[in-house]
Amino acid sequence: MILSFCIPTYNRCAYLVRNLKILIEQIEQTQKIGLIEICISDNASTDGTEDEVSKIINNNSSLSIKYSKNTKNLGPDCNFLGVMKMATGEYSILWGDDDFLREGGLNRIFNLIDYGKNNGLDIMISNTSIIDPNGKPLFIKNFLRKDIKEYTVDFSNPTETKAYFFLLKDMGGMLSFISDVIYKTNIIYEIPFDDRFVGTHYAFLCFWWGYLAKGNKLYYNSEPFLNETYQYQAAYGLGVDRLLVDYYGYTLVADIALAGGKINRIDFLQAFQGLHSLLRSRIVLLAEQTQYNERILPKLKECGVEESELKSLYESISTSYILKNIFYKVMPESVILYLKKHKKR
Repeated sequence: MILSFCIPTYNRCAYLVRNLKILIEQIEQTQKIGLIEICISDNASTDGTEDEVSKIINNNSSLSIKYSKNTKNLGPDCNFLGVMKMATGEYSILWGDDDFLREGGLNRIFNLIDYGKNNGLDIMISNTSIIDPNGKPLFIKNFLRKDIKEYTVDFSNPTETKAYFFLLKDMGGMLSFISDVIYKTNIIYEIPFDDRFVGTHYAFLCFWWGYLAKGNKLYYNSEPFLNETYQYQAAYGLGVDRLLVDYYGYTLVADIALAGGKINRIDFLQAFQGLHSLLRSRIVLLAEQTQYNERILPKLKECGVEESELKSLYESISTSYILKNIFYKVMPESVILYLKKHKKR
């Protein structure tokens, strides 16, 4: 078995059924029936998922489709871990139930696997194509600078590591999007799991960054192989709670997965922070200032945000700053130029 699609799911039957139909169609088209398995871990769904999956399994007896249902909802992280351990393929993808192969996507994945085998690479990532819940294409999310088509980084080399972090344009380049990561299955047995990752929504990062921190390589290619559904994830929360998912998860990676490894903790956290614009968080700060100060501010400092940046952030939510910006947006340009001219006098 070459490849395992590991699909965690919970109460998204319609997405999962569509997902499986596309997967099965491409498996059959590419004649890779004996090379691929589909592993599904159902986190105690109540929407008919079990019945629909049973029908698909019965109608596709030549394919390897495994289904396991938890007796109760264990939370996202335990479901991730469970389905990852169902895999028997040489390589795995932790595949979102609402993400779908693009046309030719399966062949694309196998090309990446072949490239990895030939070049000593065990983790490969690609950009993602974003679609809305109705399947309408929205945009391509570029993980690295737009002009970079492919890139290999050796994390045993500090200079290469810093260069990669400098090129990042999206959190996908820090392995936050599960369906874009192809990994050697034995990584999850080689890297010990730390239970502190349970509850973060980022349990998988313990394995992937733990492996890279040992001085291994990552390969990036800009051509997407999947369509990722863009929609609100209720489990992640809103406002401060949503920000904290990323800040807590990635500071935990820095403290645990990178500990004693080849990747500098500060370089990693600064790269992470560079992808989280302080100005974009102003709305959260305005709406939940007490919670922001108590829960997010310490994380900002931990990620190396300087006092001058924090000062600018807090000044940007002041009444005078907001009124000034409203003034510049509503006033005609001629009036603004006139006022500036007379102010200098």
